[in-house]
Amino acid sequence: MSLDLAQSVDPVFTHVLDLLEQIEAGEDLDPRRVQMQIRDLIEQADASVGATQSWELARYAITAWIDEVLLDAAWSGHEWWSNNVLEVELFRTRDCSEQFYVKAELARSLPNSQALEVFYDCVVLGFRGIYRSAEIAQVIGRNDGLSESLEAWLRRTSLAIEKKSQITPRVVGLPSGAPPRTARRWFVGTGFLLLALVVIDVLIYQLRGTSS
Repeated sequence: MSLDLAQSVDPVFTHVLDLLEQIEAGEDLDPRRVQMQIRDLIEQADASVGATQSWELARYAITAWIDEVLLDAAWSGHEWWSNNVLEVELFRTRDCSEQFYVKAELARSLPNSQALEVFYDCVVLGFRGIYRSAEIAQVIGRNDGLSESLEAWLRRTSLAIEKKSQITPRVVGLPSGAPPRTARRWFVGTGFLLLALVVIDVLIYQLRGTSS
């Protein structure tokens, strides 16, 4: 029996969030060493989870998230990372802006919610892809059958996660009455991150209210 996917992927999330804190603090990081450390964590997750469709999709999601947040960050390794993105290293592709959401649809079709939760978490933690531009999102989204906006994608994905599993609320100081997000509870001590999680959850709650 493989470890729960969340237990395997959370160390990758927390490690990269720690890296972003170091970058924000002005630390000079070696991008080659950064990538090696991240790949080691992903390989550990590979060994723990095994070759499953859920993990392959989740692995792509977190890879896309890592590339985007590190390319968005202002650090000395930006140019190197742009020329050595993790997606190319691990998947031999460079199309995560669109494929992230295409693969999220595959995760949505699986019987359990674990892979879809990872896609959701990646968006909550900053991944935008095609939704950086409303115009691009409309064109590509229409061709691929994707949600017309990031807000619509979040609402639809949150509802799908709830439907697939019995989910208890995350304990991160959410406002009373806010809906559950995912079955997992992992905590990050970064103030802006917790605020972002609260804002996203409240947004989804409000969107649900307007659609009911």
